[in-house]
Amino acid sequence: MNRAVIVALALAFAGSALGEDDPSPPEKPEQQAPEKPEQQAPEKPEQQAREKPEHQAPEKPEEQAPAEKAEQPYTEGWHGGSPPGEHVVFRADLWAIERQRTLLEVGHGPRTRAVVTGDLGEPATGDAGGLGFEVYSGKTGWFSIDWWTLQSRGLAPLAREIEIDGTTFAQGTVVASEITQHIVKIRDGLDIRYRFPAGPETWLDINFGPVTALVIRYESFDIHSLGPGPRSSDALLAVSLTPGLRAGVDLHATNELTLRLGSDVDLLPHLAHNPLSFTRAPSLDAWADARGYFAARFMFVELALGWRYYRSLGSGGKFRQAASQMSGAFAELAVRF
Repeated sequence: MNRAVIVALALAFAGSALGEDDPSPPEKPEQQAPEKPEQQAPEKPEQQAREKPEHQAPEKPEEQAPAEKAEQPYTEGWHGGSPPGEHVVFRADLWAIERQRTLLEVGHGPRTRAVVTGDLGEPATGDAGGLGFEVYSGKTGWFSIDWWTLQSRGLAPLAREIEIDGTTFAQGTVVASEITQHIVKIRDGLDIRYRFPAGPETWLDINFGPVTALVIRYESFDIHSLGPGPRSSDALLAVSLTPGLRAGVDLHATNELTLRLGSDVDLLPHLAHNPLSFTRAPSLDAWADARGYFAARFMFVELALGWRYYRSLGSGGKFRQAASQMSGAFAELAVRF
């Protein structure tokens, strides 16, 4: 029995040894699933808004300021500034003086009787020529410069003794004389009108407006006896501001034809101490220049016919009196653009 036990144990031991020597089939390595990338949790909208670049709205093209509306044509009612539809006027006129008279009392000594053009044998009539232009500036009104000149000569024996600037001319002396006058007006005014339309090309304008004028008067005289003898000559310059007025009625018949009836007045009354005068020797004591006219305009050419009255009085320094007066009909030719 012991032998049987020993044999059994030996067989069992040999079997276990044999079992260890027999390799078992190799175990397959465990296949690991490929690692999936970690899926991040979806971001919250707030986080996305933070992380996303700011969304910029597409730039809009700069909006241009609306163009200014063109000024509507003036067709009815009130209008102020300068005459509508015109820009500049050039004019020339001829003044046929029917009556003129110049009076001069010159000297520093005792008062003497004034010398007048009749004493010198100068004619009471004459012709004065003038040139001027006028510019219209829209709402700010209009501006003009006009100039006239007149020259008169005389040759006659004196009917009485005269004295001028300390020089005496005996009665009966034959004297030659020349008196030259220049008148300049620089004016600035406003045109105010009311328009009554009567058709597509027809309307009636009633207009008026205040005027401020800078008036300049220059006058020279030369008096001398024929041959050797006394002689006297001098000149005066007077400058002053003068108020004025322009008024009229315009009938625009068609686009080619306009008829005008108007008046133009500059009037400076005699004021104490002549506060508007820029000169003192002499200063301008008084001034009156009035015109009334009828004008017809075809296209851009206008012809005006009228009457004009002018009077000026100056004094100061050695000019005790320096008065001038003229009146007569005039004709004016102008081009308007």
